[in-house]
Amino acid sequence: STALEMRAAPVPAGGLPPAPAGESSGGIGLPLLKGEGDASPVFTSATDLTWPNETVSLTGEDLQEAAVLIWTEGCLRRVEPLRSDSTKMQVVIPPDRKRSVTLLWPVKNDRIGAPVRINAPEIFWCDRETICREESPCRIRFFGTGLTVDGEVPTVFCRFDGGQTESAAVLGRSPYDLTAEIRRIPPDSRSCEIFLHNGTGGTCGWSEAVTLAVGSRTTREEAALPLLSVDEFGAVPDSGRDCAEAIGRAVAAAASLGGAVIAFGPGEYLISETVEIRGAFPNGLVLRGRGMGVYDMKSSLRPSEYEYRGLSGDYTAIRFLDPRSAT
Repeated sequence: STALEMRAAPVPAGGLPPAPAGESSGGIGLPLLKGEGDASPVFTSATDLTWPNETVSLTGEDLQEAAVLIWTEGCLRRVEPLRSDSTKMQVVIPPDRKRSVTLLWPVKNDRIGAPVRINAPEIFWCDRETICREESPCRIRFFGTGLTVDGEVPTVFCRFDGGQTESAAVLGRSPYDLTAEIRRIPPDSRSCEIFLHNGTGGTCGWSEAVTLAVGSRTTREEAALPLLSVDEFGAVPDSGRDCAEAIGRAVAAAASLGGAVIAFGPGEYLISETVEIRGAFPNGLVLRGRGMGVYDMKSSLRPSEYEYRGLSGDYTAIRFLDPRSAT
C-alpha cells in the first residue's frame, strides 16, 4: 500500500505559522491515511460552506458503494452517504462537529482517494491591484466565501517579495466580505502575497494567495484630475439604451487629457460589448460610481433575478445587454 499524505489544502510555504493561534486552531490530528495509491475513488468537487447537520454534495469517479472519511477540528469519522452512484454522492456532516474547515476523503474497501476541502476561505477578488508604499497604513477589502466563521478570529498574513512577513489588522468582517489594514509596507518591496485564515483548520485553513504589486505613487491626487461625466458623452442610465460607445468616448477624452476622473451617475448603464481602457494616463485614471447600494437578500425574486434582488439606495451598475435588444 502507498501512504497518501494529506494534500487538500493549499498550505503556503516560506515562513507562515502553522495556524493563527498554533495547532489549537483546528490543526490537531491531521491524519496520514494509507491505502492503494492507484485505482482509488476520486473526489473532484464539493459544495462549499456546508456546516454540521447539513448535506454536502460531492462529485467524482468510482463512488458507488464508497464511504467518506470526514476530518474536522481534530476528529476523524467514517460516514456512510445518504445516496451515491459512480459519479456523485451526498453526505451529512455529523451534527456534533464544530463549524470548521473540513476535509473529506473517499474510501472504498482499502482504497482511499485524495481529499477535498470545504468551508475554507476563498478570495474571489479584492478592491486593489497595487498598493503604494506611501499609503501605509493601507486598507484592502476582500470579497469571497468562508472568509470568517462564527465565533472565530480571522487572520490576514502578508509576505513581501517572497520573504519578509507582516500581519494585517482585520477591521471589518463577514463570511463574504473582509477589510484588512496593512500597517507597514517595506520600502523596497515590489510585490505582496496576502493569505487569509478563518480561524479553523490549522494549516488547512489558509486561503490561496492574492498577489498585489507594490509601487510608488506616481499619479496626481484624484482631486487635481479633470472631472468627466459619462452622461455628457451620451450615456443615459436606466434608459435601456446601449451606453458602450458613450463610455468609450469618455475614456478617449480622459486619455487625451493625460488622465481624469470619469464619473457615473446613479442607476444602471447597459452595454453591448466590453469597454476597453486604451491610451496613456500618466496622471492617473479613476472610474467613480455612486455607490454599491443596499441589498435585501430576503426579497422573493426568482433566482434568475438575483442581480436585482432588493437593490435600493444610491448605486451604479454596468450590465451587459443582448445586442439585439439595444436601442
